[in-house]
Amino acid sequence: MRNTNLFLLSLYCYVITIVFFGCKKPEKQDDVYKGTATAIKNDMNWNAECTSIISSTNPNVIYLYIDRYNNSQERREAFVVSKIEMKTGVFTIVNGLGVMPKPYYSSHYSSFVADGDAIDGDYFVLDPDSNYIEIIRLDLNTKDIVGRFNITFVKDTTFNVNPNLPDTIRFTAGEFQTKIQEN
Repeated sequence: MRNTNLFLLSLYCYVITIVFFGCKKPEKQDDVYKGTATAIKNDMNWNAECTSIISSTNPNVIYLYIDRYNNSQERREAFVVSKIEMKTGVFTIVNGLGVMPKPYYSSHYSSFVADGDAIDGDYFVLDPDSNYIEIIRLDLNTKDIVGRFNITFVKDTTFNVNPNLPDTIRFTAGEFQTKIQEN
């Protein structure tokens, strides 16, 4: 009888803990500067939030994160352009898989469902296409960074989580502005 009561008390405490603390949705960080990104995505106007973070392993390299949220602030789309040198110019973006000559700029795109933490589609850069990022303005004093991008992604069919997603996602006439931040 004592073991049964102890078990029921433990179960009750576990359920109360889950109800009050266990299902809290992760919140977006408010202390991170949010810039903007716009583009034409598969022939439709598209906009998102944009952040740029200095690499934790190389202080001369930044990562550009572009995330799109729905009205409930649940992430729906995200892509990153990796290993961007802190200088102006036009740089080719390649598929980040395999061995590449340095410097290289790679990217990856994902779409999300549920409350923004479940991936329903993964995409990789379509290498033969003309994929680039252009850094137009870079001010290391104010940390402002402004640029343009064109990237075409092709669906990773390894797991094909959502077969209704398009096979190709093409971002053209992309523009972004944000501030470079510490990791």
